[in-house]
Amino acid sequence: MHNSRMNDEVLPDQVALMCRLTYAALLATVAGAAITTLAHACNMQILDPASKVETHRRFLGIHGQKDAADYLEEVENRIRSRRRT
Repeated sequence: MHNSRMNDEVLPDQVALMCRLTYAALLATVAGAAITTLAHACNMQILDPASKVETHRRFLGIHGQKDAADYLEEVENRIRSRRRT
């Protein structure tokens, strides 16, 4: 359980929206980096402990727009999958 005051039902929708917006050329901007970082933080909240180290390494390995867009798509898909269960 996390200590966030945000409603768990609202946060995934917000992240999904940010992920879709970030597929554009925003990734090269400070805003794009902030959105990617926020998505990563959300991703870390929902992952099982065994997956966190590798996922964090993957996040640190993002070096361009394609890497970031792929990572954001993975986060969005993970959130959607979790909401279905």
